Amino acid sequence: AERCVYGVDINPLAVEMAKLSLWLTTLAKDRPFTFVDHALKCGDSLVGVDAEQLRTWSLDRKGSSMPLLEDITGHAVDRAIAARKKLAEVAVVEAEDIDRKATLLAEAEEAMDLVRIAGDLLIAPSLVTDKPKQQAAMREQLQIAFANAETDEDWEELQAKARKALDGHATFHWPFEFPEVFMDGKRSGFDAIVGNPPFMGGRLLGRVFGKEYDVYLRQISEGRKGSADLVVYFLLRGMSLLGSCGFLGLVATNSIGDTGNRSVGLSHLLASGRTLYAANTDMAWPGQAAISVSLVHLASGIYNGCHRLNDTLVDRISSRLDCTPEEEPHKLHAMLRRNSQGFSIMGEGFVLRNDEEMLAVCSDGVSGDVVKGYFNGSDLNNLSILEPRRWIIDFGNMDESEARNYPNAFERAHALVRPYRETLSGQIHEHCYWKFWDRRPSLQAELKRDGELLACSIVTKYLCFQFVPAGNVCNHKIKILFFREYSELAVLQRRLHEVWARWRSGLLGSDTMNYSTSQALDTFAMPCGEADARTLAGTKYIDARNSVRKDRSIGLTKTYNLFHNPECKYDDIVRLRELHVKMDNAVRDAYGWSDLDLEHGWIRTVTTRDKKNRKTGKVATVEKVTWRYTISENARQEVLRRLLKLNHQRYAEEVAQGLHDKKKGKKKSMPKANRKAPKKIPASTNL
Repeated sequence: AERCVYGVDINPLAVEMAKLSLWLTTLAKDRPFTFVDHALKCGDSLVGVDAEQLRTWSLDRKGSSMPLLEDITGHAVDRAIAARKKLAEVAVVEAEDIDRKATLLAEAEEAMDLVRIAGDLLIAPSLVTDKPKQQAAMREQLQIAFANAETDEDWEELQAKARKALDGHATFHWPFEFPEVFMDGKRSGFDAIVGNPPFMGGRLLGRVFGKEYDVYLRQISEGRKGSADLVVYFLLRGMSLLGSCGFLGLVATNSIGDTGNRSVGLSHLLASGRTLYAANTDMAWPGQAAISVSLVHLASGIYNGCHRLNDTLVDRISSRLDCTPEEEPHKLHAMLRRNSQGFSIMGEGFVLRNDEEMLAVCSDGVSGDVVKGYFNGSDLNNLSILEPRRWIIDFGNMDESEARNYPNAFERAHALVRPYRETLSGQIHEHCYWKFWDRRPSLQAELKRDGELLACSIVTKYLCFQFVPAGNVCNHKIKILFFREYSELAVLQRRLHEVWARWRSGLLGSDTMNYSTSQALDTFAMPCGEADARTLAGTKYIDARNSVRKDRSIGLTKTYNLFHNPECKYDDIVRLRELHVKMDNAVRDAYGWSDLDLEHGWIRTVTTRDKKNRKTGKVATVEKVTWRYTISENARQEVLRRLLKLNHQRYAEEVAQGLHDKKKGKKKSMPKANRKAPKKIPASTNL
């Protein structure tokens, strides 16, 4: 514990608890509580600089070297390493040993004081402003001040400047806090790192910690695209602190292998030569919190050991925490702009929640023209017949004078929506309170056409598509797909697309999908050729499904609960399964894959969770068994392989046709000086 174990936490109390824990674990009752003071420290693990950043006085390590900084750093590191080596050799047996160890630690800390000041000055501009030019100017001024400092008063003044700029935020410069681990010439990092870092969604980071901190974290990811959870940055930081042959194990959010988290974290690490050698994708939290987490284990050097996924030996583990190929699919031109998220209305005053409110608005004889049916994701999944239970006022893209032609509707928006909108800022219709919050021009264009559009709930246990009449309004919890044919519904509703969608989309918990059209639909290669067989199979299946819903007065979720229940032997459900298999096979044949046996059958999944009884305090392991009537695991893997190969083929064909040439058809942007709207010309001016 004295020589090999190190730890860092932003919470000072957590550091003290860790010291106590080590003291108890090692049964070192004859030693003082502070025998690991040198190894357990307080600071923000993510905010700090390394030797190269300090040498070049730049966070991107692209600046020019500074001899003065190299001299200061080198001398301080040598002194600190010498003191800490002596410290490691001291065994605390008597009271004098405690004093000697404290003296050596103080000597090492004093040697690093100037280096810490330099590191804090270098990083402070990133937490003051998110503007790169302002950061560069401030960093240059601090560099000059540091180079000109000579006396203790100068250093104290610089330290005060750094603290003021950091505004109390704790830093931690790993190589300079533990120089014997990184800079003694024998090793270049830790042998192993374990941790349980905090979770927080990427979109919340700026709101909670400030925009500047969020921008700084993105520098750790080196500009890779994706809104990553906070835990991903700990993953990247941890891997950067390992030696040439080191290992890291983290408790992570169960979305660590999904979309933005994956592209910023695991995908990048595997592409740069690291190995993901073990993972648990859905471990129930061993406490009262009803959440699931993932465990990930990575190696930094050459790894020739076994790979274990969910306690099963596998050949490899991908950044998605499965055994699928690591290659990424491309977005296909044929699928782009074929969908839209529903409207984010940002104003509950638009919604008419019952017949009385709807009739009151329509009583002026004209406002009924702007009142439409209103659906959310729950409606799509739970209504037995898709008929509006609520209505909504929709002025479309009308200006204020046009909207006022519908007095009752406009008066309601003015009274109930406007006060709320005045508390918001920063969107397209910020000041046009009678319009929905986002414009969605492609969706508005599709809604003006007659007929129906495919729609599905974004968050859903089962991926269910159904037609919604175009005259209704769907909210932001619904994805609307610009497809109108039963042959298209047959493809999207079947297992081939669901397998692809679950592979590409994020999961909430063990089986709830967060359907991502950008990842799952824009990359999906639709089959070509005659659509007659698919249309017939799709029509029969949807008719049978609608009959089940109507006859049993249940929605899609409850219908598929029966569908996936092996004990359910009802004739209409059995018939639905048979049609399901026929539709799957029709879609498979449309791809020309009649050689592929989908092996439909029952798949059993078991998950366990430790649940604590609040009254007795006893913990019991609860087992949850989930059944799905679907294709076999071998068939699923083969479907993914073939769809990925087809995606790459289609993309290559589109590139050859010039469909992905970004320069083609790109309009020249107006000069910045001309981007402002022209001033209104008085009517009397002679044009």
